[in-house]
Amino acid sequence: MPNPIPALLTQQANIFAAMGLEGLPPERKAAMLEKMAELVEKRFLLKVMDSLTDSDLEQVAKLADKADEMWGYIASKKNLDAILLDEINAVKTEMLMQSARLPKADEV
Repeated sequence: MPNPIPALLTQQANIFAAMGLEGLPPERKAAMLEKMAELVEKRFLLKVMDSLTDSDLEQVAKLADKADEMWGYIASKKNLDAILLDEINAVKTEMLMQSARLPKADEV
């Protein structure tokens, strides 16, 4: 199954247009999108694990070699879709804030 994070990052408002980077070559956009997706994934995993109780973490550790069961258990405790969308929106917001601080191409 392909990673859904890149599609979610570009959904709604195009992140590249919002940052003024719509003129980037497609391979640069793809590389940038991959890095953003990796960041979202790491932050998502940290947020999920930090939100679990000690007993939930013990159960997750027992299921670590059974990924589907482990994520099923976590999903029964947490709204994973909401956490993922929160992290995607946070990364988008941070990227837009950072890009707003940079000089535009015609200002350099």
